Amino acid sequence: MGGAGQRGSLVWGGGLLLALLLVLLACPPASAGDAPLYDDFGSYPAGKWPEGSLRGGWRVVFDGYGGAGVDRRGRHYQRPAAPSSPGETHAGLVVSRGEFAGVDLTLRQKTVRQLRQGSPPNPWEVAWVVWGYGDNTRFYYFILKPNGVELGKAHPGYPGAQRFLYTAPSPRLSLGEWNRVRVRQVGRTIDVWVDGARVIDGFVDTPGPAGDGPYLEGRVGLYTEDASTLFDDVRARPTAGAP
Repeated sequence: MGGAGQRGSLVWGGGLLLALLLVLLACPPASAGDAPLYDDFGSYPAGKWPEGSLRGGWRVVFDGYGGAGVDRRGRHYQRPAAPSSPGETHAGLVVSRGEFAGVDLTLRQKTVRQLRQGSPPNPWEVAWVVWGYGDNTRFYYFILKPNGVELGKAHPGYPGAQRFLYTAPSPRLSLGEWNRVRVRQVGRTIDVWVDGARVIDGFVDTPGPAGDGPYLEGRVGLYTEDASTLFDDVRARPTAGAP
């Protein structure tokens, strides 16, 4: 696992952070509500979604100097520019326009290939699932990687603005294969399933050394780092008040 300062374009990339802040200032925040989200991306014309644009229930935060949009088979794709040096990274992020108070999120995702050139790819350079997203420094994420799974939390009070919550050596990602990921957060408790098998069981987000509390509401997001990815069949609903 690499150092946080080299990984998270979503958290720590200075240029991307500035671009993201400009986008956030241009778009008023949504309030958390009860409206569910379902999108199989079949209703959009094929083509690229410009950075900063709104499409259906989504907003393109950044595309990593590459592209994000819908392919001819009605799937959301992200394909940032390929990095050519070990210290270079490019990422794409699309977030929901609506927010969720707690969330039950299911989607299909595929990491088609890793794009890094000239050096070995890092295991986190794949598709990520994001939720509880308030801004570029506060959100949860789950990564299915070639070497296992990772649950984490962005927070500015930690080195690299990142707090690792849970890791395990399995299951593991196979490049080029679809996986169905489900994330359910009720209050402080997070469960994650991959292809129907529970891989994180009742993780409780308690305050860490920085005094960070749980993120109880926010947007859901589709994120890609240094990879070509596909997302489809996204379903999300709030869980506030759920048992």
